[in-house]
Amino acid sequence: KQWYQRRVRVFKTAVFDELDKIQLPDHIEEEIRDEIQSAMGAKRALFTPNIVFENMVKAQLKRFEVPVRNSIKKCAEVVTDITTTIGKQTLKRFPSLLRESHHVSLCLLLEKVKVVDSFIESYLRCEQTYINSNHRLFIESRPGIETTYSDAEVLEIEEMNIPKIKAFVEEYVNIIRRQLMDIVPKSVMCFLVQEFNENLHKAHMTRLLVGDKADTLMAEDPFHAERRQKVLEMMKALESAEEITSLIE
Repeated sequence: KQWYQRRVRVFKTAVFDELDKIQLPDHIEEEIRDEIQSAMGAKRALFTPNIVFENMVKAQLKRFEVPVRNSIKKCAEVVTDITTTIGKQTLKRFPSLLRESHHVSLCLLLEKVKVVDSFIESYLRCEQTYINSNHRLFIESRPGIETTYSDAEVLEIEEMNIPKIKAFVEEYVNIIRRQLMDIVPKSVMCFLVQEFNENLHKAHMTRLLVGDKADTLMAEDPFHAERRQKVLEMMKALESAEEITSLIE
């Protein structure tokens, strides 16, 4: 229950909220204007809106990389906190075993984090490589863009197309944002949490049972050993007192 509540909270704050914060920059229209002029070059009457749109989308999609990577890191931190807490509760009598267990868990977790990072990185690279302007959700709300005009009309048409391209970019980026909000939690659960749970026991057995480490790992904390000894002595004293009391009666 604790993990489920923390998982939901992390997904909401680290994934959904962080992705929601990535909005088009205030100077996006100026960037579009520069991109249009760059795309046209010396032939100002030749306008290729697809190139401008795709370049702007690619630039915006790159801004998702950092928050997505941070969200994966925060999810891994939750798993680390929970395994550390459980370890301290169950292995507190054996400090060497606790340290080694923590190291094994951490190594396995880092391994799984790399898998998630690689998967999401590949996904974002796919999105940046191919801008699907025929996406059904995108086509439904796509307005028209003027693509042919004379030199005399160029400045006026540019200004007319800038807000349209901005609307295109914003709509397409929102589609990818919604897809990321779905795929990031799923990939974290599949490649990190599930894989970590399934391989944790095997990793411990493989690494803790190598060589002659059993005696060292099972060495009890002197504090707990002394405390147990005192409890045993107290129980023995109580048993002796009980025997004496029974003789008197």
